[in-house]
Amino acid sequence: MAAVWADEAAVFRFFLPDYSTHIARLYALLQPEEQQRADRYRQVSDRQRHIAGRGLLRILMGLYLSQPPAGVVIDVGPNQKPELTNHPDWHINVAHAGNWVLIAVGRVPVGIDVEEYKPDFPVASLLPVTFGLTEQQHILESDDAVALFYRFWTRKEALLKTTGLGVGADLPAVPCMDGNHQLSAKNIGATKAGCWTVLGFSLPDGSPAAVAVASPAALPHWYSVDTEFIHTYFPAA
Repeated sequence: MAAVWADEAAVFRFFLPDYSTHIARLYALLQPEEQQRADRYRQVSDRQRHIAGRGLLRILMGLYLSQPPAGVVIDVGPNQKPELTNHPDWHINVAHAGNWVLIAVGRVPVGIDVEEYKPDFPVASLLPVTFGLTEQQHILESDDAVALFYRFWTRKEALLKTTGLGVGADLPAVPCMDGNHQLSAKNIGATKAGCWTVLGFSLPDGSPAAVAVASPAALPHWYSVDTEFIHTYFPAA
């Protein structure tokens, strides 16, 4: 694990079913406002994903910061982006969907997104407000328009989450291709213009995901975390 802490940026993936028996313990790690937000979810699956995302983030950042997980102060920035106000040299982001929780940690701003693939998702109604004309054409001419929509969307979402701008932005102007993008402050909601690197990827079950990091920065290192991670804090009975 010593190598992990030296990474300029890292992406951690957690397979949620592995942690289903620990939801109550993860819930106990959350701050009261985080618990209240979790309690507002109507669907049990959504509630569990939120709890797992926040609880696992607390354990992970406890390791980074050498603090007990419950003592890590996680503030809420624009569009619910988590921030470590007491440790501004670290940047964090969380995404969860389907069976996955993804956490991005970096010395530079980072954004992460994952979506649960739904083959009947009505992409046609969203294309005009989400993508530019060229992007729309690529999607509509694709052999699997829904799959390409998700791949493009996760990249846009990850990029927007680097600054917490959110999806209320001018979405067609936000890039959706892998690679480096020089953008104005207005496009990304940043305080100044800059360059961002975007990388799309797929999880083992095919779920589309993407990560974005502020450049210049090394490409993220990738980690799949098994349940030994959580047993550090919750030993098996």
